[in-house]
Amino acid sequence: MHEPRLALVMALTASAFACSGRSAPPTAPKTEVPTSAKESPAASSRGPVGEPSTKRSEPSADAGAVATNDAEHRDPCEPDMFPATPPSSGVSRFQDPSGDYGFKDAHGRVVIPARYRHAYEFNENGIAAVVISSDLDHVRHIFIDTTGKEIAQAYVFDNGHDYVVGGFSRVVGYGKIGFMDIRGKVVIYPRYDFAWPMCAGLSVVCVGCRVPKGNGEIVGGRWGIIDSAGNWVLRPEYDAIDPRYDEGKIRVTRNGRSFSITAGARGEGTVAR
Repeated sequence: MHEPRLALVMALTASAFACSGRSAPPTAPKTEVPTSAKESPAASSRGPVGEPSTKRSEPSADAGAVATNDAEHRDPCEPDMFPATPPSSGVSRFQDPSGDYGFKDAHGRVVIPARYRHAYEFNENGIAAVVISSDLDHVRHIFIDTTGKEIAQAYVFDNGHDYVVGGFSRVVGYGKIGFMDIRGKVVIYPRYDFAWPMCAGLSVVCVGCRVPKGNGEIVGGRWGIIDSAGNWVLRPEYDAIDPRYDEGKIRVTRNGRSFSITAGARGEGTVAR
């Protein structure tokens, strides 16, 4: 197993995001918990849903990639925001007199009507993050393509859509969390109750856990580690996993006992010596 860089995940969520300078719509809740995660399937909005395949998938080619042109100079686990300036395609956002956002082409023709409360510019892959709001209590953060088609509902983090980390953003569907790559492809069906950002092609996830309303502390569940295709690197058999580990040794907790393990090829853990 290659040496993961998940030690940076905690730092990303604690300091790097706080210093990012994101300009976000003021009505979006500042929380690690997506609003949709509390919705029932009937009330949940559109999102990437469908039955997950049981066939083992190959990790995405975007594992470890970032959304900017200077990727070779960037830390692969450093968060990326969507661009503030129009891409070379010429499609750029505009704001109408009512305050809503839409998009125009290079000739000034409206290609997506002004129907978003907030919008970021398209990235180089033709993906934009926008905010839809019917009222103050119903705010949705989604990703769209250049035709305005919704790709997925974004996981809400730091007053807005999730950042791109390691070439992936978290998305939600029916209260679960999955991952979308920088090209707008949902590569991991939303199936986890919580997931840390995908760092160096790995993410610490949990099944069966919950985040009480108004409380950011994650309660219960079983924790494991997945790769960028959703394959188990470490099966969800632990009460907790510390992302800050070195040389393949993973600190886990089970039945009140903490110990270090190494992950095997089948997602099984072996006690580290």
